[in-house]
Amino acid sequence: FARRFDEIRVELDQRLDVPLRQIVSGPALIDRTEYTHPALLAFELSLVRLLDRFGVRPGHVAGHSFGEVVAASAAGVWSLPVACTVVTTRARLISEAPPGGAMVAVERGEAEVTALLAEHGGQVEIAAVHGTASVVISGAEADVLDFAARFADRGIRTTRLNVGNGYHSSRMAPILGALGDALRGLPANPARIPLVSNTTGGIVVARASLMRDTL
Repeated sequence: FARRFDEIRVELDQRLDVPLRQIVSGPALIDRTEYTHPALLAFELSLVRLLDRFGVRPGHVAGHSFGEVVAASAAGVWSLPVACTVVTTRARLISEAPPGGAMVAVERGEAEVTALLAEHGGQVEIAAVHGTASVVISGAEADVLDFAARFADRGIRTTRLNVGNGYHSSRMAPILGALGDALRGLPANPARIPLVSNTTGGIVVARASLMRDTL
């Protein structure tokens, strides 16, 4: 784990304005998106190497959100330098998106949340569906918190996520052009391990598909 972490640290330090060791040494920086995602990349890919050392090798890989970059790297689609470039660029652009958003996890199903959103009328969207009773909403902070309060008033558990904006919502639209430009043309390889798209649920068979999912 430590050897792999150091390999990744060298790559990330070339792309970060703060050394990775400093980022992971305390809470001052780790909660900032531009540093959180690179740190998670280093941890998760090091964990992949450790599991491989113990003979644990997946039949398929999948990742959620930035974790799809980890999955692509674990599958051999993106080399370590490319994965580090994707994650640091994406995290930087996300951190530069217009502020004022929020995300809240709601312990209710997609259909119920969708129906209530239609009545709400605010700038709130479903960001992720994690299960039959686990949905994350995202959007303008005031609207998201007001919408979440309606669930809380009914005794339904909600949890505000410790993030700096309304990710996985239309609030990210301003950065899509720059992100697409930055990712376009990056080299990719055939997957050594089948890579499952969390957008379609199918196997990613083309580089273009992977790029679309990552955006």
